[in-house]
Amino acid sequence: MAGCAGLYPGGAAPEAAQLIRQSEAALGSAEMKTLAFRGRGVSTAVGQAYASSDPWPVRQMRSFSRAMNFDDLAYREDFIRGPITAPEDQDSDPRTAAGPQPDETRGVVLARQAFSWDVVGIAVAPAQTSWQSRMHDLWLSTPQGALKAAVRHGARAGSRREGLRLVNTLSFEVPGQFSATLLLDDQGLVTRIESVLPEPLLGNVAVRTEFSEYRQRGALNFPHHIVQHHDDVLVLDVRVRSVDFNEPLEITVPENVRTSGNAPAVTFISEGLWLLAGGTHHSVLVEQANALVLVDAPLDDERGRALLGSARRVVDDKPLGSVVATHHHLDQTGGLRAVAGAGATVFISQEAQPWLAAALRRPLTRRPDPLLQRREPLQLEPVGALRVLEDTQRPVELHAVRDSPHAKGMLMVWLPRERVLVHAEADGLDANNGGPGGAQGQDSALQNLLDNVARLGLAPLQFVSLYTGRQDAAEVYRAAGRAMPR
Repeated sequence: MAGCAGLYPGGAAPEAAQLIRQSEAALGSAEMKTLAFRGRGVSTAVGQAYASSDPWPVRQMRSFSRAMNFDDLAYREDFIRGPITAPEDQDSDPRTAAGPQPDETRGVVLARQAFSWDVVGIAVAPAQTSWQSRMHDLWLSTPQGALKAAVRHGARAGSRREGLRLVNTLSFEVPGQFSATLLLDDQGLVTRIESVLPEPLLGNVAVRTEFSEYRQRGALNFPHHIVQHHDDVLVLDVRVRSVDFNEPLEITVPENVRTSGNAPAVTFISEGLWLLAGGTHHSVLVEQANALVLVDAPLDDERGRALLGSARRVVDDKPLGSVVATHHHLDQTGGLRAVAGAGATVFISQEAQPWLAAALRRPLTRRPDPLLQRREPLQLEPVGALRVLEDTQRPVELHAVRDSPHAKGMLMVWLPRERVLVHAEADGLDANNGGPGGAQGQDSALQNLLDNVARLGLAPLQFVSLYTGRQDAAEVYRAAGRAMPR
């Protein structure tokens, strides 16, 4: 705080320890070990817009809760999300709320220490790519958690002008994860947190979390309105209904999560063609005469590096020349920085190419950026209705999927010699058991996929979904109630 003393008419500026003591007294957080709150509001499906140029879709949460154990680094979020026009339910607890409504999603997301996972129905799916954002929410989605993080990470005291007022700040960094600045009012209450969260594809994301309508809940003084923006885009707006603290919160890491890794499981499909399976998202590796083609680099840099390692082990004498991004959703493109940084040319739909180019130009400074290691300019190739990666050994055709209900600019990959069709989420049978629309949505997506296959005159022997794996064509057509083409 050197140089700031003159800003304070009463004398020297407060030190960090003094600000923390004042804020702990104002928030009632000194003896708090666990914290849980429940409410309703809206949230945004980050990076899941139908078209790359569209706003991220906003969903109403008729029930929402977060629970945190700060000593164990344990986090749990329960939600029921549906269309923004859906009527509110009387219940505020997603574990006991009324039955599912049309086009509604129930979910549980968890993290503990170094692990992160999702629960959908009775299925437990590792979700390691979400670990960093969940640690961010563990510490920074409540004022009390943020203050504990400030203590834990040796926050520095500071000040800044907010209009005509001078406000105190506490700033700290969690190396490799996020940085944060807490803004405090005259009582020591946290009014806003400004943080920087590194996102695998988008780089540094500026997060702003605002707290208002503080009310006393026993010893705790807690905000009853929480609003969060990512790069000025609203992602969360919650009205808090109940708060509990120091209630037991035990979260055990499932064995399949503890033992899961990013190294994909390699499965032979046919000559020159392999499925690189891992968790909720898969990829396909194709061998051509002089180079390899990868279909999708999902999730994050770690998965991208693991895919590069698998490609070298499968075919050790050929470089990865191309990667096909089937669509622009962030979970499907999170490994592109690592793969493109290794020199691969990226093929993506003509519609999404400008968006991807802008995303990859964003800085990523909170952890190493694989793109900074690339020696040559990044090659991003747009794909219209058709692009053929010609090859004497194994040509690869990239086709646009017309009228996809999942994403505008969806691509599917056709291997004419093997008669194998590769796609991601084009059949509606995604990792969330069908996604929006339930069984009806699944059937609509599957019919659309087969309409596109028929329009192009293709006759697959096998389908490879980058969510559900390999399927015989007869199974797919039988599920759609269609006759299999010959």
